[in-house]
Amino acid sequence: MIVFDRECYSVPFFIALKKKRIAFCTYRKNVKDKWNENDFQEYEIKDRSGVKVRMKLAERDAYLTTQKEKGKPQESIQVREVRKLNASGHQTAILTTHFSLSITDTGFYMFSRWNQENYLKYATESFGIDCLISNVKNSIPDTYTIPNPSYISLNQEHKSIAGKLAKQKQKLAETVILNDRTETEERQMKKYLRQKADILQNIELYQSELETIKLKKKDVPKRIDVREVDPDKELLTTINEQKQLMDTIKMIGYRAETALANQIKPYMKSPEQTRSLVRSIYQSHADIKVDKQNKRLYVLLHHSNFAADDNIIRKLFNILNQCQTVFPGSDLTVFYRLASDKFQ
Repeated sequence: MIVFDRECYSVPFFIALKKKRIAFCTYRKNVKDKWNENDFQEYEIKDRSGVKVRMKLAERDAYLTTQKEKGKPQESIQVREVRKLNASGHQTAILTTHFSLSITDTGFYMFSRWNQENYLKYATESFGIDCLISNVKNSIPDTYTIPNPSYISLNQEHKSIAGKLAKQKQKLAETVILNDRTETEERQMKKYLRQKADILQNIELYQSELETIKLKKKDVPKRIDVREVDPDKELLTTINEQKQLMDTIKMIGYRAETALANQIKPYMKSPEQTRSLVRSIYQSHADIKVDKQNKRLYVLLHHSNFAADDNIIRKLFNILNQCQTVFPGSDLTVFYRLASDKFQ
């Protein structure tokens, strides 16, 4: 199963995944209806840190259909729709084709997708994953497409007008409710009618602008060929194979750090500090000692500032030493220990 956000929402893509026996989990787009709140049940689950989380969830089957196109038959796909009811009453809709996954795991995996954003933030700060490796530039192929700047501009304008329209509708509802709850005198009634007329006029204006924007967007492609931006100029990019290789190495390093952090997490009072301790190990001074007789390569880490951290580091080293890792290009087995501890 792969988990992604609304950017990858595409019914033909969902169908293609199903044909390859790949399940997916994503948010549903354009949800207009609301389920009855009585349909939701409260579930309790534990996240990876052991923290208990309560969620109100409900589930139904749904069918998604591709858009009508000339010369192409419409296709449909059956999915599970799981909704989470928030305290505010908002319903978050999730779609998945993983039919053997429990309703709680469906919600857990989808909302855990934020780990991806957390990873990118952490990798940027701690691994410099967005840094340029070199100044070498490559030409962008003519077949490469980029987001259309004109469409992006129209889309931003669309969102802005839609936001203003929503605020006016909310203002109208609040004005009507307030008037219904109070005994209105003639002078107040005139003021209320003027306010209501102004709001309705604004709503009509924004709706007209919104329809105009929608019509414009239909005639503007979402993506364009890169050559359409400036046909007479060669466009270059600094993204190259060297950076991709370095990013891959950094991601492997992140995975290794994650594995180490998971090993010491049960021994720490605050699981959130596990990565800080692992980073401190990376940054600490260490001595290297070769024992040719016993075919060992010792990594002797200097002590930290806290005895409690040293004890946790010892537990981590015991786990690493059990792996019996052989240093590449030699017959020496790597052993880790604190510098003042006795040799074993």
